[in-house]
Amino acid sequence: MSEEQPVIWLDPEDKELIYDLAHKRDRKKEKFGHMTHRETKTSLEAHIEGMHGEVAVAKHYRVEPDRLINDDGGGPDFDNTINGYTVEVKTRPPYADNNLMVVVKNFKNADVYICCSWAEGKNYVRLLGWEWGDRVKQVEPRCWEPGLPKSYIIPVIELHNFRELFDREAG
Repeated sequence: MSEEQPVIWLDPEDKELIYDLAHKRDRKKEKFGHMTHRETKTSLEAHIEGMHGEVAVAKHYRVEPDRLINDDGGGPDFDNTINGYTVEVKTRPPYADNNLMVVVKNFKNADVYICCSWAEGKNYVRLLGWEWGDRVKQVEPRCWEPGLPKSYIIPVIELHNFRELFDREAG
């Protein structure tokens, strides 16, 4: 396993948690609308994709995944806290460009953004790279494809590798 892009294997208990939390989070769409901005996947599929990344990152850093279902929609809901840092995980399908993409209206001022890749039906997640949240917000927002919302986009080749993560003191 490369330290630069670790592969995290998910066991049946991890998968059960992923699908349970994804279904619970998806139920919020009646109140807040669908999670996805694309017509190519449902809101539930987007939640399942995202939960794979969140659970894999939690497993990699040996912390509990975020089980909070924020039914009122208020306040930032970070995916995790690791070593004193708030963490947001963005999961992409492997056929995508694998850039870190953070929709401007969904930016949460997390300390760290982690970019992952997961393929439907696979039992592993590849951690692609990470960036400090303050750097993400400095990127000029743009639309990656027509019809998609403006996003902060950082190419995967510019992301930090995981040997460097959490080297600086938590704020």
